[in-house]
Amino acid sequence: NGHILVFDALVEFKLVSLTSLLESLKELIKYLFERSIKFVHYKLHPEQLKESGSGKVIIEFLSNTREIEFLQLPENTILEMIIAKNVNLTFYVAISSVGLYAALCGHTVYSFMGSLKNSNESFKNLTENLPDVFSRVLNKI
Repeated sequence: NGHILVFDALVEFKLVSLTSLLESLKELIKYLFERSIKFVHYKLHPEQLKESGSGKVIIEFLSNTREIEFLQLPENTILEMIIAKNVNLTFYVAISSVGLYAALCGHTVYSFMGSLKNSNESFKNLTENLPDVFSRVLNKI
């Protein structure tokens, strides 16, 4: 019954602000805490790990969270392999295609894209034009 948070490069692609992402993460942490989830693994997007990326801020933010222990997966972790070789995992994504793949493989997937406030028009257009399969297989938080 593992829990995995998968990040997109939304800040790096200028689709949402870092402030908006951190506010959304606060809401996700509250959601997880209310469900007595104590441990969550997370995987940053490669763009976030670049020098100019949001990765350092996110790592610090998650490490300062007292309610839940967040454990960073190694950079070379292939999420598709974890999805294929495990059962009954729960994923948390914004709009990552990893969430779609996980759901199609029978895992539970929650999307927190609805809590990303102050996103720009490009992000709103992107989320409004996602294929219908996203709304069918991703549970909204």
